[in-house]
Amino acid sequence: MKFPNDFINKILCGDCLSVMRQMPDGCVDLAATSPPYNLKNSTGNGMKDGRGGKWKNAALVNGYSHHNDNMPHEEYAKWQRECLSEMYRIISPNGAIFYNHKWRVQDGVLQDRQDIVAGFPIRQIIIWRRKGGINFNPGYFLPTYEVIYLIAKPDFQLAPKANRHGDVWEFVH
Repeated sequence: MKFPNDFINKILCGDCLSVMRQMPDGCVDLAATSPPYNLKNSTGNGMKDGRGGKWKNAALVNGYSHHNDNMPHEEYAKWQRECLSEMYRIISPNGAIFYNHKWRVQDGVLQDRQDIVAGFPIRQIIIWRRKGGINFNPGYFLPTYEVIYLIAKPDFQLAPKANRHGDVWEFVH
Protein backbone atom coordinates (compact mmCIF):
# COMPACT_ATOMS: atom_id res chain seq x y z
CA MET A 1 0.00 0.00 0.00
CA LYS A 2 1.29 3.40 -0.92
CA PHE A 3 0.82 6.64 1.01
CA PRO A 4 -1.47 9.54 0.00
CA ASN A 5 1.55 11.71 -0.84
CA ASP A 6 2.55 9.17 -3.50
CA PHE A 7 -0.49 10.32 -5.51
CA ILE A 8 -0.58 14.10 -4.93
CA ASN A 9 0.06 16.33 -7.97
CA LYS A 10 0.93 13.40 -10.18
CA ILE A 11 -0.47 12.03 -13.40
CA LEU A 12 -0.73 8.28 -13.04
CA CYS A 13 -0.92 6.08 -16.10
CA GLY A 14 -2.20 2.57 -15.65
CA ASP A 15 -5.22 0.39 -15.19
CA CYS A 16 -7.62 2.42 -13.03
CA LEU A 17 -8.54 -0.52 -10.80
CA SER A 18 -4.92 -1.50 -10.20
CA VAL A 19 -3.94 2.07 -9.35
CA MET A 20 -6.94 2.72 -7.08
CA ARG A 21 -6.37 -0.56 -5.22
CA GLN A 22 -2.95 0.77 -4.20
CA MET A 23 -4.51 3.91 -2.70
CA PRO A 24 -5.49 4.13 0.97
CA ASP A 25 -9.12 4.56 2.05
CA GLY A 26 -10.43 8.12 2.08
CA CYS A 27 -7.40 9.76 0.46
CA VAL A 28 -9.24 11.56 -2.38
CA ASP A 29 -11.70 14.43 -2.04
CA LEU A 30 -13.25 14.29 -5.49
CA ALA A 31 -13.32 11.85 -8.39
CA ALA A 32 -14.57 12.94 -11.81
CA THR A 33 -14.80 10.35 -14.57
CA SER A 34 -16.28 9.70 -17.96
CA PRO A 35 -15.47 6.06 -18.67
CA PRO A 36 -15.33 4.38 -22.07
CA TYR A 37 -18.93 3.82 -23.21
CA ASN A 38 -18.50 0.30 -24.64
CA LEU A 39 -19.40 1.73 -28.06
CA LYS A 40 -18.27 -1.23 -30.12
CA ASN A 41 -20.90 -3.28 -28.27
CA SER A 42 -23.63 -1.01 -29.65
CA THR A 43 -26.53 -2.32 -31.72
CA GLY A 44 -26.98 1.14 -33.24
CA ASN A 45 -24.58 0.76 -36.20
CA GLY A 46 -22.05 2.98 -34.50
CA MET A 47 -18.48 1.65 -34.21
CA LYS A 48 -19.76 -1.84 -33.47
CA ASP A 49 -17.66 -4.05 -35.69
CA GLY A 50 -14.66 -1.99 -36.76
CA ARG A 51 -15.80 -1.65 -40.37
CA GLY A 52 -16.42 2.03 -39.71
CA GLY A 53 -19.74 2.48 -41.40
CA LYS A 54 -21.24 5.79 -40.38
CA TRP A 55 -18.34 6.39 -37.97
CA LYS A 56 -15.56 5.63 -40.49
CA ASN A 57 -13.77 8.93 -39.78
CA ALA A 58 -14.14 8.77 -35.99
CA ALA A 59 -10.94 8.86 -33.97
CA LEU A 60 -11.95 5.71 -32.06
CA VAL A 61 -12.98 3.65 -35.08
CA ASN A 62 -10.19 1.17 -34.23
CA GLY A 63 -10.94 1.37 -30.52
CA TYR A 64 -8.73 2.34 -27.62
CA SER A 65 -5.11 1.27 -27.58
CA HIS A 66 -5.32 -0.36 -24.13
CA HIS A 67 -9.00 -1.09 -23.62
CA ASN A 68 -11.57 -3.44 -25.13
CA ASP A 69 -14.62 -1.28 -25.89
CA ASN A 70 -16.61 -4.32 -26.98
CA MET A 71 -17.35 -6.13 -23.72
CA PRO A 72 -20.53 -8.14 -23.21
CA HIS A 73 -22.84 -5.74 -21.38
CA GLU A 74 -22.90 -7.75 -18.14
CA GLU A 75 -19.09 -7.76 -18.03
CA TYR A 76 -18.99 -4.01 -18.76
CA ALA A 77 -21.51 -3.23 -16.01
CA LYS A 78 -19.58 -5.40 -13.53
CA TRP A 79 -16.32 -3.60 -14.42
CA GLN A 80 -17.92 -0.19 -14.00
CA ARG A 81 -19.40 -1.19 -10.62
CA GLU A 82 -15.92 -2.34 -9.52
CA CYS A 83 -14.50 1.03 -10.60
CA LEU A 84 -17.22 2.94 -8.71
CA SER A 85 -16.70 0.76 -5.62
CA GLU A 86 -12.98 1.57 -5.58
CA MET A 87 -13.66 5.28 -6.16
CA TYR A 88 -16.16 5.27 -3.31
CA ARG A 89 -13.64 3.57 -1.03
CA ILE A 90 -10.89 6.10 -1.74
CA ILE A 91 -13.01 9.27 -1.44
CA SER A 92 -12.95 10.98 1.93
CA PRO A 93 -15.97 11.13 4.30
CA ASN A 94 -16.86 14.48 2.71
CA GLY A 95 -15.92 13.40 -0.82
CA ALA A 96 -17.90 12.83 -3.99
CA ILE A 97 -17.77 11.15 -7.38
CA PHE A 98 -19.02 12.89 -10.51
CA TYR A 99 -19.76 9.93 -12.80
CA ASN A 100 -20.61 10.99 -16.36
CA HIS A 101 -22.23 8.33 -18.48
CA LYS A 102 -24.32 8.35 -21.61
CA TRP A 103 -27.68 6.65 -21.64
CA ARG A 104 -28.21 4.73 -24.85
CA VAL A 105 -30.71 2.53 -26.62
CA GLN A 106 -29.59 -1.07 -27.01
CA ASP A 107 -31.78 -3.54 -28.89
CA GLY A 108 -34.59 -0.96 -28.82
CA VAL A 109 -34.53 -0.53 -25.02
CA LEU A 110 -33.14 2.40 -23.03
CA GLN A 111 -30.10 1.61 -20.89
CA ASP A 112 -30.28 4.19 -18.12
CA ARG A 113 -27.22 2.79 -16.30
CA GLN A 114 -29.18 1.72 -13.22
CA ASP A 115 -27.47 -1.67 -13.53
CA ILE A 116 -24.22 0.22 -12.86
CA VAL A 117 -25.18 2.87 -10.28
CA ALA A 118 -27.84 0.99 -8.29
CA GLY A 119 -26.94 0.82 -4.61
CA PHE A 120 -24.56 3.77 -4.66
CA PRO A 121 -25.68 6.89 -2.77
CA ILE A 122 -26.71 9.10 -5.69
CA ARG A 123 -27.15 12.57 -4.27
CA GLN A 124 -28.26 14.19 -7.49
CA ILE A 125 -28.45 13.75 -11.25
CA ILE A 126 -26.94 16.56 -13.28
CA ILE A 127 -27.80 16.94 -16.93
CA TRP A 128 -24.92 17.86 -19.24
CA ARG A 129 -26.58 19.55 -22.19
CA ARG A 130 -24.17 19.05 -25.07
CA LYS A 131 -23.97 21.16 -28.16
CA GLY A 132 -24.87 19.28 -31.32
CA GLY A 133 -24.73 15.58 -31.87
CA ILE A 134 -25.34 12.95 -34.49
CA ASN A 135 -28.35 10.68 -34.83
CA PHE A 136 -28.35 7.88 -37.39
CA ASN A 137 -31.56 6.29 -36.15
CA PRO A 138 -34.87 7.62 -37.55
CA GLY A 139 -36.73 6.03 -34.62
CA TYR A 140 -35.28 8.31 -31.93
CA PHE A 141 -34.88 12.01 -31.27
CA LEU A 142 -31.36 13.45 -31.44
CA PRO A 143 -29.65 12.86 -28.06
CA THR A 144 -28.40 16.21 -26.77
CA TYR A 145 -27.55 15.42 -23.18
CA GLU A 146 -25.60 13.07 -20.96
CA VAL A 147 -26.07 12.33 -17.29
CA ILE A 148 -23.64 13.08 -14.48
CA TYR A 149 -24.40 11.10 -11.34
CA LEU A 150 -23.29 12.89 -8.18
CA ILE A 151 -22.42 10.02 -5.85
CA ALA A 152 -21.53 11.46 -2.46
CA LYS A 153 -20.43 10.43 1.00
CA PRO A 154 -22.69 11.60 3.87
CA ASP A 155 -20.59 14.65 4.82
CA PHE A 156 -20.22 16.01 1.27
CA GLN A 157 -21.08 19.69 0.85
CA LEU A 158 -20.82 21.93 -2.19
CA ALA A 159 -18.31 24.75 -2.19
CA PRO A 160 -19.73 28.01 -0.74
CA LYS A 161 -22.39 29.54 -3.02
CA ALA A 162 -22.14 26.64 -5.52
CA ASN A 163 -25.75 25.72 -4.68
CA ARG A 164 -26.78 28.82 -6.69
CA HIS A 165 -26.03 26.88 -9.88
CA GLY A 166 -28.64 24.71 -11.51
CA ASP A 167 -28.50 21.01 -12.24
CA VAL A 168 -28.43 21.47 -16.02
CA TRP A 169 -24.92 22.29 -17.21
CA GLU A 170 -24.07 23.41 -20.71
CA PHE A 171 -20.51 23.29 -21.98
CA VAL A 172 -18.71 21.98 -25.04
CA HIS A 173 -17.22 18.48 -25.34
